[in-house]
Amino acid sequence: MSKYKLVKNKIGTILIIGSLIPIAISAQQGIYYFKRNNAAKKQSETIEQTIKDPQANNYPSNESHINKYDFEKLREINPDIIGVLEGDCFEGGYYPVISSENYDDLNEKLSQDLNGEYSSAGLIIADPNNDENINGIYRIWGHHFKGEEENGLMFSSLVNYDSDEYYQNHKTLKYYTENGEYILNIYACTKDNPIESEILYETSAQEYIDNNKNNSLIDTELVPDITDRQIVLTTCTRSGSQYEPDLRISIHTIVTPVWEKDYNKTK
Repeated sequence: MSKYKLVKNKIGTILIIGSLIPIAISAQQGIYYFKRNNAAKKQSETIEQTIKDPQANNYPSNESHINKYDFEKLREINPDIIGVLEGDCFEGGYYPVISSENYDDLNEKLSQDLNGEYSSAGLIIADPNNDENINGIYRIWGHHFKGEEENGLMFSSLVNYDSDEYYQNHKTLKYYTENGEYILNIYACTKDNPIESEILYETSAQEYIDNNKNNSLIDTELVPDITDRQIVLTTCTRSGSQYEPDLRISIHTIVTPVWEKDYNKTK
């Protein structure tokens, strides 16, 4: 069996929470939502003390560069933190990104906090098939909480990218790792099966790009080249995984390196 069929079989286990709202509203519900939202907010608050002076990014060379985030300190919080995703669409403006070894590991971390304890907010997690040097398609998964789109909790705000108006006000994101800093220019927002999408990319990068542009929920002027690296942020749809188990909202971005340790890296 090919690895892509194995991946496709695993997609059923990746149940990104789209809606946990029961029919009856109760006091117990209120406590649950309070705890869930607080857990989501702590994902950004926890790393606030690791931010260094952004002016340090005005560097002339590789040697003089100082990372905006102190990844040694971040790994003291959680050893699996590999990046920080920034955007004004997120609560607090940023969230840490956690690595995953396989899809079972990814699924477990979708129900954990930074301390490894149970959390309905979960973590924002890099796909285990990602290339660590951000080559090809680099996918990041996160929870969407129905009704929390405006608050930007975890990946809840990403479903707003089905609107051209929202896109016009939130065109770019940033991704920081210990070895590089990147601007992410959004070029499409799709509602599809992400695993089938990845299989399409393996067949033809151009076909993958054309499919994203042709099926995008928003109109953008950006069209990636087949040599461009891409980061894709994926969450469940507005209806939630309970009602649309195979469909996800994906924000497709073109990766523009601002700084990398290896200047010989391909585009």
